[in-house]
Amino acid sequence: MNQTYLRLAAVSFALLPIALMARAQNPTPTPKPTKTPKPTKTPRPTRTPKATATPRPTPTNTPVPIPVSATDGDNGKTLFVTRHGIIELRLASNPSTGYGWNVISNRNLKLEGEPKYEATPVAPQVVGSGGFTVFRFIAEKNGTGDLALDLRGPGFKAGDEASKTFRAVVKVLK
Repeated sequence: MNQTYLRLAAVSFALLPIALMARAQNPTPTPKPTKTPKPTKTPRPTRTPKATATPRPTPTNTPVPIPVSATDGDNGKTLFVTRHGIIELRLASNPSTGYGWNVISNRNLKLEGEPKYEATPVAPQVVGSGGFTVFRFIAEKNGTGDLALDLRGPGFKAGDEASKTFRAVVKVLK
């Protein structure tokens, strides 16, 4: 029995250097004790400078008027718009015939720019197929106004009757 222990001890001593070398190649890190962080001081609030002027409104908080759309179908009706609002009037027209819309009356409204012609979106677009004349009016004053346009052909004289008319009562709200 002593010989068995001696052989076991000899094998253990022989394997000990191999085990130590394997451990040296793959060391297992020992966990370091963690330190609790020191409490930090809360920063003092900084003083904001006092405003000396009234801030200007930014484009995001300035209301943008939504145009009120009107067409030939609104002839004889009442249109409601807010002050500084826009009325976009689209009237059927065909300038290739020589006929064109003329503003007769626009009380409390101001024509914005020149009227623009838009061809009818028909595929394929044929010359002389017609389209729309687009007028944009801005409501300047509160109250009731009127909007009147006439379609006149070439050679129109003062006493001649218009080919077509557009009339609407416009109520400008606050």
